[in-house]
Amino acid sequence: MLFLATYPSDSFNYLYYQVYDSDFAGFNSSLFFQVNSYSAALKRPGVATDVNGNAAGIYFTEDNDVVYVDTTSYEETVLGEQTYIQSLAFAQNMTKYSASLETGNIIFVCSLTDDSPCEEYEVRGPDYTTDQTGGTPAALIDAMDWDPSGRLLAFDYGVCVNVPGEDCPYYQWSIGIINTETGYVSYPFGNQSSEYDIGFPSFSNLTDRYIAFDLIHYTAEADNGVGNSLVMILDTQESDLKAGAFPDAGLLSGPNGTTFGMASF
Repeated sequence: MLFLATYPSDSFNYLYYQVYDSDFAGFNSSLFFQVNSYSAALKRPGVATDVNGNAAGIYFTEDNDVVYVDTTSYEETVLGEQTYIQSLAFAQNMTKYSASLETGNIIFVCSLTDDSPCEEYEVRGPDYTTDQTGGTPAALIDAMDWDPSGRLLAFDYGVCVNVPGEDCPYYQWSIGIINTETGYVSYPFGNQSSEYDIGFPSFSNLTDRYIAFDLIHYTAEADNGVGNSLVMILDTQESDLKAGAFPDAGLLSGPNGTTFGMASF
Protein backbone atom coordinates (compact mmCIF):
# COMPACT_ATOMS: atom_id res chain seq x y z
CA MET A 1 0.00 0.00 0.00
CA LEU A 2 1.60 3.24 -1.17
CA PHE A 3 0.89 6.61 0.39
CA LEU A 4 1.82 9.92 -1.22
CA ALA A 5 1.53 13.11 0.76
CA THR A 6 2.21 16.80 0.08
CA TYR A 7 3.60 18.89 2.95
CA PRO A 8 3.71 22.68 2.48
CA SER A 9 6.35 24.98 3.89
CA ASP A 10 7.20 28.64 3.46
CA SER A 11 9.61 28.15 0.54
CA PHE A 12 9.08 24.58 -0.74
CA ASN A 13 6.24 22.07 -0.79
CA TYR A 14 7.50 18.54 -0.20
CA LEU A 15 6.17 15.28 -1.64
CA TYR A 16 6.69 12.26 0.60
CA TYR A 17 5.89 8.61 0.08
CA GLN A 18 5.87 5.44 2.12
CA VAL A 19 4.90 1.83 1.47
CA TYR A 20 2.95 0.21 4.32
CA ASP A 21 2.39 -3.48 4.93
CA SER A 22 -0.61 -5.11 6.62
CA ASP A 23 0.81 -4.33 10.07
CA PHE A 24 0.32 -0.60 9.56
CA ALA A 25 -1.04 0.84 12.81
CA GLY A 26 -0.96 4.60 12.33
CA PHE A 27 0.54 7.65 10.66
CA ASN A 28 4.28 8.10 11.25
CA SER A 29 5.80 11.13 9.51
CA SER A 30 9.37 10.02 10.36
CA LEU A 31 9.00 7.08 7.97
CA PHE A 32 8.15 9.20 4.92
CA PHE A 33 10.75 9.84 2.20
CA GLN A 34 10.97 12.93 0.00
CA VAL A 35 10.74 12.18 -3.73
CA ASN A 36 10.39 15.60 -5.39
CA SER A 37 13.00 18.10 -6.55
CA TYR A 38 10.37 20.61 -7.71
CA SER A 39 8.12 22.39 -5.24
CA ALA A 40 4.79 20.57 -5.42
CA ALA A 41 1.48 22.29 -6.00
CA LEU A 42 -1.10 21.88 -3.26
CA LYS A 43 -3.05 19.34 -5.30
CA ARG A 44 -3.66 15.69 -4.54
CA PRO A 45 -0.77 13.62 -5.93
CA GLY A 46 -1.53 10.48 -7.92
CA VAL A 47 -0.33 6.89 -7.87
CA ALA A 48 0.18 4.77 -11.00
CA THR A 49 0.71 1.00 -10.72
CA ASP A 50 1.68 -1.15 -13.70
CA VAL A 51 0.79 -4.81 -14.36
CA ASN A 52 3.85 -5.94 -12.40
CA GLY A 53 2.85 -4.02 -9.30
CA ASN A 54 5.51 -1.32 -9.73
CA ALA A 55 4.28 2.02 -8.42
CA ALA A 56 5.08 5.54 -9.51
CA GLY A 57 3.95 8.95 -8.37
CA ILE A 58 2.37 11.74 -10.39
CA TYR A 59 2.37 15.30 -9.05
CA PHE A 60 2.02 18.91 -10.16
CA THR A 61 4.61 21.63 -9.61
CA GLU A 62 3.68 25.17 -8.61
CA ASP A 63 3.95 26.07 -12.33
CA ASN A 64 1.46 23.26 -13.03
CA ASP A 65 4.06 21.06 -14.72
CA VAL A 66 3.09 17.37 -14.57
CA VAL A 67 5.91 15.26 -13.12
CA TYR A 68 6.28 11.45 -13.08
CA VAL A 69 8.34 10.00 -10.21
CA ASP A 70 9.83 6.51 -10.14
CA THR A 71 9.39 5.56 -6.48
CA THR A 72 12.28 3.08 -6.68
CA SER A 73 15.00 5.22 -8.29
CA TYR A 74 13.43 8.60 -7.38
CA GLU A 75 14.05 9.66 -10.98
CA GLU A 76 11.68 12.39 -12.15
CA THR A 77 10.36 12.97 -15.66
CA VAL A 78 8.45 16.12 -16.64
CA LEU A 79 5.50 14.95 -18.75
CA GLY A 80 4.10 18.41 -19.49
CA GLU A 81 5.09 21.99 -18.73
CA GLN A 82 2.72 24.74 -17.57
CA THR A 83 -0.32 22.65 -18.37
CA TYR A 84 -3.98 23.53 -17.93
CA ILE A 85 -4.65 20.19 -16.24
CA GLN A 86 -6.30 20.29 -12.82
CA SER A 87 -6.17 16.60 -11.94
CA LEU A 88 -4.93 13.21 -13.21
CA ALA A 89 -5.77 9.70 -12.00
CA PHE A 90 -4.56 6.35 -13.36
CA ALA A 91 -6.54 3.11 -13.26
CA GLN A 92 -4.79 0.08 -11.79
CA ASN A 93 -2.34 -1.62 -14.18
CA MET A 94 -2.16 1.71 -16.05
CA THR A 95 -4.70 0.67 -18.66
CA LYS A 96 -6.30 4.13 -18.77
CA TYR A 97 -6.33 7.48 -17.04
CA SER A 98 -8.73 10.31 -16.31
CA ALA A 99 -8.05 14.04 -16.50
CA SER A 100 -9.83 17.29 -15.81
CA LEU A 101 -8.91 20.86 -16.74
CA GLU A 102 -8.51 23.89 -14.49
CA THR A 103 -11.98 25.08 -15.46
CA GLY A 104 -15.01 23.36 -16.92
CA ASN A 105 -17.24 20.38 -16.24
CA ILE A 106 -15.71 17.69 -18.49
CA ILE A 107 -13.82 14.58 -17.35
CA PHE A 108 -11.69 12.93 -20.02
CA VAL A 109 -11.05 9.18 -19.83
CA CYS A 110 -8.28 7.98 -22.14
CA SER A 111 -6.93 4.53 -22.96
CA LEU A 112 -3.26 3.67 -22.55
CA THR A 113 -3.59 0.40 -24.44
CA ASP A 114 -4.82 1.62 -27.85
CA ASP A 115 -5.26 4.75 -29.95
CA SER A 116 -9.00 5.13 -29.41
CA PRO A 117 -10.22 8.68 -28.77
CA CYS A 118 -10.75 9.82 -25.20
CA GLU A 119 -14.25 9.52 -23.78
CA GLU A 120 -15.80 12.72 -22.40
CA TYR A 121 -18.18 12.83 -19.42
CA GLU A 122 -20.11 15.96 -18.53
CA VAL A 123 -20.56 16.71 -14.83
CA ARG A 124 -23.81 18.57 -14.13
CA GLY A 125 -24.67 17.49 -10.62
CA PRO A 126 -27.93 15.73 -9.67
CA ASP A 127 -30.32 15.73 -12.62
CA TYR A 128 -33.98 14.83 -12.19
CA THR A 129 -35.10 15.53 -15.77
CA THR A 130 -36.13 12.73 -18.09
CA ASP A 131 -33.84 13.89 -20.91
CA GLN A 132 -30.81 14.44 -18.64
CA THR A 133 -30.51 18.13 -19.56
CA GLY A 134 -30.94 19.50 -16.02
CA GLY A 135 -28.49 19.82 -13.17
CA THR A 136 -25.96 22.58 -12.50
CA PRO A 137 -22.75 22.34 -14.54
CA ALA A 138 -19.63 21.97 -12.41
CA ALA A 139 -17.26 24.94 -12.45
CA LEU A 140 -14.29 22.80 -11.38
CA ILE A 141 -13.48 19.09 -11.13
CA ASP A 142 -10.65 18.25 -8.78
CA ALA A 143 -9.70 14.97 -7.08
CA MET A 144 -10.39 11.66 -8.87
CA ASP A 145 -9.84 8.01 -7.95
CA TRP A 146 -10.45 4.68 -9.74
CA ASP A 147 -11.93 1.56 -8.22
CA PRO A 148 -9.78 -1.65 -8.32
CA SER A 149 -11.44 -2.88 -11.53
CA GLY A 150 -10.85 0.33 -13.49
CA ARG A 151 -14.59 0.48 -14.18
CA LEU A 152 -15.76 3.16 -11.74
CA LEU A 153 -14.27 6.61 -11.25
CA ALA A 154 -15.06 8.73 -8.18
CA PHE A 155 -14.49 12.47 -8.36
CA ASP A 156 -15.27 15.69 -6.53
CA TYR A 157 -16.62 18.81 -8.16
CA GLY A 158 -17.36 22.39 -7.22
CA VAL A 159 -20.52 24.27 -8.16
CA CYS A 160 -20.41 28.04 -8.12
CA VAL A 161 -22.55 29.57 -5.37
CA ASN A 162 -23.75 32.87 -6.79
CA VAL A 163 -23.97 36.01 -4.70
CA PRO A 164 -25.55 39.13 -6.30
CA GLY A 165 -22.84 41.47 -7.59
CA GLU A 166 -20.01 38.97 -7.19
CA ASP A 167 -18.34 36.61 -9.65
CA CYS A 168 -18.47 33.16 -8.07
CA PRO A 169 -17.23 34.03 -4.56
CA TYR A 170 -17.05 30.39 -3.49
CA TYR A 171 -17.91 26.81 -4.43
CA GLN A 172 -19.95 24.10 -2.83
CA TRP A 173 -18.23 20.73 -3.16
CA SER A 174 -19.72 17.28 -3.60
CA ILE A 175 -18.78 13.95 -5.18
CA GLY A 176 -19.93 11.84 -8.11
CA ILE A 177 -19.23 8.43 -9.62
CA ILE A 178 -18.82 7.58 -13.32
CA ASN A 179 -19.48 4.07 -14.58
CA THR A 180 -17.18 4.08 -17.62
CA GLU A 181 -18.79 0.93 -19.02
CA THR A 182 -22.32 2.35 -19.16
CA GLY A 183 -21.50 6.07 -19.25
CA TYR A 184 -23.84 6.68 -16.30
CA VAL A 185 -22.86 9.43 -13.83
CA SER A 186 -24.37 9.19 -10.34
CA TYR A 187 -24.30 11.54 -7.36
CA PRO A 188 -24.54 9.85 -3.93
CA PHE A 189 -25.53 13.07 -2.09
CA GLY A 190 -28.20 14.57 -4.33
CA ASN A 191 -29.89 16.42 -1.43
CA GLN A 192 -26.70 17.75 0.15
CA SER A 193 -27.22 20.74 2.44
CA SER A 194 -25.33 23.98 1.80
CA GLU A 195 -23.81 23.57 5.28
CA TYR A 196 -21.61 20.73 4.01
CA ASP A 197 -18.69 20.34 1.63
CA ILE A 198 -17.70 16.83 0.50
CA GLY A 199 -14.53 16.00 -1.40
CA PHE A 200 -11.36 13.97 -2.00
CA PRO A 201 -13.08 10.61 -2.65
CA SER A 202 -11.01 7.40 -2.64
CA PHE A 203 -12.14 3.87 -3.38
CA SER A 204 -11.00 0.96 -1.28
CA ASN A 205 -8.03 -0.84 -2.85
CA LEU A 206 -9.94 -4.11 -2.46
CA THR A 207 -13.50 -3.43 -3.64
CA ASP A 208 -15.72 -0.86 -5.36
CA ARG A 209 -18.17 -1.04 -2.45
CA TYR A 210 -16.51 1.51 -0.15
CA ILE A 211 -15.56 5.13 -0.83
CA ALA A 212 -13.81 7.28 1.76
CA PHE A 213 -14.08 11.06 1.56
CA ASP A 214 -13.53 14.27 3.50
CA LEU A 215 -16.56 16.03 4.94
CA ILE A 216 -16.73 19.58 6.33
CA HIS A 217 -19.73 20.80 8.30
CA TYR A 218 -19.82 24.58 8.56
CA THR A 219 -21.27 25.67 11.88
CA ALA A 220 -20.56 28.69 14.07
CA GLU A 221 -20.95 26.43 17.14
CA ALA A 222 -17.68 24.62 16.33
CA ASP A 223 -14.70 25.25 18.59
CA ASN A 224 -12.90 27.10 15.79
CA GLY A 225 -15.98 29.17 14.93
CA VAL A 226 -16.01 27.84 11.35
CA GLY A 227 -16.88 24.16 11.31
CA ASN A 228 -15.83 20.56 11.85
CA SER A 229 -14.11 18.14 9.50
CA LEU A 230 -14.35 14.38 9.39
CA VAL A 231 -13.30 11.46 7.21
CA MET A 232 -16.32 9.35 6.25
CA ILE A 233 -16.74 5.97 4.54
CA LEU A 234 -19.68 5.41 2.21
CA ASP A 235 -20.99 1.87 1.75
CA THR A 236 -22.45 2.16 -1.76
CA GLN A 237 -24.37 -1.11 -1.49
CA GLU A 238 -26.14 -0.24 1.75
CA SER A 239 -26.17 3.56 1.26
CA ASP A 240 -24.68 3.73 4.74
CA LEU A 241 -22.16 6.19 6.21
CA LYS A 242 -19.55 5.53 8.89
CA ALA A 243 -16.81 7.67 10.40
CA GLY A 244 -13.34 6.86 9.07
CA ALA A 245 -10.23 5.87 10.96
CA PHE A 246 -8.55 9.28 11.04
CA PRO A 247 -11.06 12.08 11.75
CA ASP A 248 -9.68 15.60 11.20
CA ALA A 249 -6.27 14.27 10.11
CA GLY A 250 -6.74 14.70 6.37
CA LEU A 251 -5.86 11.06 5.65
CA LEU A 252 -8.07 8.48 4.03
CA SER A 253 -7.90 4.97 5.41
CA GLY A 254 -10.07 1.92 5.66
CA PRO A 255 -10.73 -0.27 8.69
CA ASN A 256 -7.44 -0.87 10.55
CA GLY A 257 -5.76 1.46 8.07
CA THR A 258 -5.16 -1.24 5.49
CA THR A 259 -7.47 -0.78 2.54
CA PHE A 260 -6.96 2.72 1.18
CA GLY A 261 -3.81 3.90 -0.55
CA MET A 262 -4.04 7.67 -0.94
CA ALA A 263 -3.89 10.69 1.32
CA SER A 264 -6.18 13.67 0.69
CA PHE A 265 -5.10 17.27 0.80
